[in-house]
Amino acid sequence: MLLEQLLALELKKCDDSFSIYPVFVGELENHPHLGGEIYSDFFKMNGIPKGLEIVVEAVESKLLRHLQRLGKGAPRLLGFERTVKSMAPRHQFAVLCDPVLHRAVLLSAE
Repeated sequence: MLLEQLLALELKKCDDSFSIYPVFVGELENHPHLGGEIYSDFFKMNGIPKGLEIVVEAVESKLLRHLQRLGKGAPRLLGFERTVKSMAPRHQFAVLCDPVLHRAVLLSAE
């Protein structure tokens, strides 16, 4: 998801209009009384990951390739904005998901 989030933020900086529809999936838990394994509620279980102040080279490389393929040139986000930690806070998810969260539907087996 890190690559997709970085690419979405880069495209937003380019003023490209686009929509993303993230799917947040919680941890897989065993509930025999519900028929087996189900996924927990991502938000109730505080699913937002915590990250380190590092740039993942493999993700950075793929980000550059995608931006070049789309004709967008070099990344516009500064280096510290592309770290794992900068992608993890809840406000980054809100930036990406704001229009989506207003129309969100929680799917549950309960």
